[in-house]
Amino acid sequence: MTRRIVDCPRTAGKVTIPALALLLVLAGSSAHPMRAPATHPFASIYVEPVENQTFAPQSDSVLTAQIIREFERDGRLQPEPLGSAQATLSVRLIDLRRESRVMREDDTGLDRKIRLTLVSLCTLTGHADGTVYFTDREIWAQTEVYMNDGQNPAEFQATPILTRNLATQISQAVLDTW
Repeated sequence: MTRRIVDCPRTAGKVTIPALALLLVLAGSSAHPMRAPATHPFASIYVEPVENQTFAPQSDSVLTAQIIREFERDGRLQPEPLGSAQATLSVRLIDLRRESRVMREDDTGLDRKIRLTLVSLCTLTGHADGTVYFTDREIWAQTEVYMNDGQNPAEFQATPILTRNLATQISQAVLDTW
């Protein structure tokens, strides 16, 4: 009695496609290995109170707290008081831009939705030798707001979201390679 091996084209295609996909994924990940987190010449940072030169009310104190929280959440740099920190981050809010995104159907002079952009200038300085890592680096964040209840309430409600987005961008600028 002889056995006959028959190649079934329906199962062959199903087996090779997942195997090929796995091979491509493994080949791609070996070409781009995960990098180790950037090391910094300092382990602690003092975040100065944010200076607000815009018409974004109370965004300075909220942004200061959110930047500190971002560093605590990440864990690579420890926020500390000025006397014990090895570096200082200074942030100035310089512009709050409003851009119309959607106009009202019944009155094109009134906005239905706007994009808010909060722009800051950031400076990072080391304490040990006075090294300036970057000066007046422009960092910004955006959010879009529906104006259902009017411009002032909408912007007031969007401020914590906008400053949280900016705090994330600022902390990434400090934590990433300069």
